[in-house]
Amino acid sequence: MKVVASLFPPGANQDVIRAVRAVLPAAVPDDYFEFLARSDGGEVGFDEDDPAWFDCLQLYSSSEMLSLRSVFEELWPTFVVIGSDGGTQHLAYDMTAGEPWPLVMHLPGSGSTRVAATMTELAERYFRPVGEVIA
Repeated sequence: MKVVASLFPPGANQDVIRAVRAVLPAAVPDDYFEFLARSDGGEVGFDEDDPAWFDCLQLYSSSEMLSLRSVFEELWPTFVVIGSDGGTQHLAYDMTAGEPWPLVMHLPGSGSTRVAATMTELAERYFRPVGEVIA
């Protein structure tokens, strides 16, 4: 799978990050908030075309997290949704697993697939420069 697009805006300010922290469960790992401080959301696209996988990772900005949290909490109370694949799958912390919660790609009605143990691992694996191949 090759990176074909990458967009990561500047980080959120600490007041906004504190507001996001206030609406999320206390057990959301610190490396998620460290990511928001570096980049307030972001997107990386891949040349992957296998429908069983994903061709894009979109991480919601702080403002999207604040506006969408209650909707996602109602729809999927066992997940902390932090992004999507740009379509029907949702990137989320799986609260049914032991802490620290792993990140999964959740496809409603079809289940979840683990994509990383931590936000740090997700970033190291997928947030690469355009043209780089991901094994």
